[in-house]
Amino acid sequence: MATTMQTLTKLKTCLSIAVALSLILAMPITASAKPDKAAKDTPAAEQPAKGPKKAPKAKNPKKGKKDKKKGDRADPVEPENPAAAIEAKDRHLEDLLARGDVYAVGVSWDKDGNAAIKVFQDKKAEKALGLSGLPKKLDKIPVIKQDTGRIYALNVPCEDRQDSNKCIESINSGSDTADIGAQGQGGAAKATEWHERPIPIGVSASAMADAPGTVGCRVSRGCHNYALTNAHVATATAQEPLIQPSAFDGGINQEDEVARLYESTQILLGTGSDVNNVVDAAIFQVTGNTVDYKTDETGYGAPKAFGTDPALAMDVMKYGRTSEMTHGYIDAIDATVIVMYPEGEARFVNQLIIRTGDKSSFSLPGDSGSLVVASEGEDERAPVGLLFASGKGISVANPIDEVLTALDIEIDGDYE
Repeated sequence: MATTMQTLTKLKTCLSIAVALSLILAMPITASAKPDKAAKDTPAAEQPAKGPKKAPKAKNPKKGKKDKKKGDRADPVEPENPAAAIEAKDRHLEDLLARGDVYAVGVSWDKDGNAAIKVFQDKKAEKALGLSGLPKKLDKIPVIKQDTGRIYALNVPCEDRQDSNKCIESINSGSDTADIGAQGQGGAAKATEWHERPIPIGVSASAMADAPGTVGCRVSRGCHNYALTNAHVATATAQEPLIQPSAFDGGINQEDEVARLYESTQILLGTGSDVNNVVDAAIFQVTGNTVDYKTDETGYGAPKAFGTDPALAMDVMKYGRTSEMTHGYIDAIDATVIVMYPEGEARFVNQLIIRTGDKSSFSLPGDSGSLVVASEGEDERAPVGLLFASGKGISVANPIDEVLTALDIEIDGDYE
């Protein structure tokens, strides 16, 4: 009841402000048409139905079930003692990162469903540095490893990456993903193209000339709407325009503006234990009726208005600028990750690591800022994370609750 009254109060306040502004302006606000595009009436942005904001608890994955999206990996029961794995990981974290070939350490599970420490490393660096192999156990906790190479923020230029040739091919063509057949279906514009206003979420947008990104979702603070994406596709300039599509995809400043930079999180460079970034995010205040709250018909639709707690093996999906619609699962939680930015390395803590379970990519350069949501069960479409980085075979996301808290925002979405 309290939540309902708060929602009604907010709506009444916003309505009063809107009426006052319309009397002052004495004229209706109209959206300008995109030059050289077919003339069409721009539909009003659909508003999500309001309702209770409390999220249901996520259910644990079922034991023994096989899932094609996970290849030959069986869904485990929630590990019996994940706290012990987290404690062991934390005790050995600094030593693992100091090796020079390790770029992320988190908590995952082994083939028997036991909680395990998972190490993401660069095998070439291990060999070049003459390092011994990783231990099989630490404090009696199993240790598993994956060769991911370096981990990059999704705005690092392809020529500066280890997999530069594949990167260039994928960012220009939009890609090698599992759901590639969904692109451009039904006459819908691809995510890299210009979209009629209000634009759907999950499409190309950026404030940076050479760094394409993605509008993750629409959010609100008070009576104002904002577009959420990564801080690394924004500039440090207040009121910098967010253009759709991004300049990389042919967007033109001012002409294609949909929002203006309002606030972004600061990213501290460094890899020491005193550097503990958690969120790479920015919000752009929407200018007029320019940003919708759901994807187009090739995506998952509208996210739910409440997030859900991430869990190991949780099935997730995202819709983004380059790879569009992809599915995966959470492979590691509570991960400390060393991320390479154009300006240098930055250490992030409490991150989510996502895989697809096969050779496809969950994300590619240009998917920066995509919203990651649950893909199955009663929590389907509930936000889980904000995508911002990737390595070979993995993607990295900030936990969505950390993002919402850092920027004091709420997701515009469905309550059902």
